Amino acid sequence: MVEISSNNFDLVEAIQTETIELLIELQRYYPNQLRIDTSFLPSVDHLKIQGEASRVMSRLVWLTAWAGVQFALKAGEPVAEDDRVTLDGPQGDCLISESDLADVPVPARLRSLLDRSLNLILYV
Repeated sequence: MVEISSNNFDLVEAIQTETIELLIELQRYYPNQLRIDTSFLPSVDHLKIQGEASRVMSRLVWLTAWAGVQFALKAGEPVAEDDRVTLDGPQGDCLISESDLADVPVPARLRSLLDRSLNLILYV
């Protein structure tokens, strides 16, 4: 986990802003447009795509929690050591291997959400 000093707290705000933008974009896309984009896929592939949409949401929830802890630290709120441990980084399930979806035609909009959320996770 990246520790943020007060000198570069703008970075936390930028990450939080990008996270909120991704959440809004995901809300607009999922589930209606995603269902249309994947309607031609077999059931198994459709489930894989639904899982990837859930992966994006998991990443964004983790980033929101991370930013919340950073804001609390800046405000001088006591943060329990247990909270820091749980925010040390996303579990492996939040990370994706390109080979996992090599045979599934991931819609471009979902691929963009996956890539952008992964970039934020890896940065933090």
